[in-house]
Amino acid sequence: MSAQTPRPNFLRPFLAAAALALALGGLAVSRVATAADTKDYPAASLSAPTDHAALLARGKYLVDAADCMPCHTGPGQAPFSGGLIMHTPFGGLSTPNITPDKTTGIGNWTDAQFYAALHDGVSPGHSYGIFPKFLYPAMPYTSYTKLSYPDVMAIKAYLMSLPPVDAPRAPAP
Repeated sequence: MSAQTPRPNFLRPFLAAAALALALGGLAVSRVATAADTKDYPAASLSAPTDHAALLARGKYLVDAADCMPCHTGPGQAPFSGGLIMHTPFGGLSTPNITPDKTTGIGNWTDAQFYAALHDGVSPGHSYGIFPKFLYPAMPYTSYTKLSYPDVMAIKAYLMSLPPVDAPRAPAP
C-alpha cells in the first residue's frame, strides 16, 4: 500500500476563488451586446445607420437613454444650452452648452473631439475643472466608454440637428 501525501487544506479557498473568478469572467465575456439582442434593449450599433433619418433617430434614442438634457439644461434655459450648476466636492461647476452653436456650443468640435469627450472624458482644448482638459468628475464619461464609435457619431449628429443656442458658459459659483 502506498502512502498518499496529504494536500494542504489552506489552498482550497484560494482554488475555489480562482475557479469562481474564471467562471464569472467567462460569463461576463459571453454577455456582449450583439445585433441579435432583444427588441426591448437594443444592442450597440456596430455600424452607422445608412440614412440620415435613421441616424438622427438613433442619436435621439441614445441622448434620451443617456439623459443628457437634465444636466445640460439650466433653470429657465433652452434645452441642451447648459447653465445648470453641478455641486461637487470640488465646488460648483456650470454645465456647458451642447447645442451646435459655433461660439458657445459644440458646433466647431470635430468627430474626434466629440468622441474623446464622451469616450475618454477629455475636452477639446479648454478646461472647466480642476484638472486641465478633463471633464470628470462633472461629466460621468465612464458611463459612456462602452458606446461604439457609430453610436457616439449618432449622438453628435442628433445634437448637431438641434437649433444652435448662443449661451456662454456661466461662471462657476
